[in-house]
Amino acid sequence: MKLEIPDDWTPTNANIEALPMPLRRFIMQLETHADPAFTLQQLAEARDRIAELEAALAITKAFRR
Repeated sequence: MKLEIPDDWTPTNANIEALPMPLRRFIMQLETHADPAFTLQQLAEARDRIAELEAALAITKAFRR
């Protein structure tokens, strides 16, 4: 099955409902995981900071030997 989507397609309710279920499910999951509160951004920043701190700790331990 080949899905043909015109270039002028817009994501209206009717157009999304006309899509095959796997694609509609994917779109619903994207919508569910939207992050208006920027918690994902904060999580990414926290992970970066943790990695920096772990690297600094490893250097500190290396110099103590």
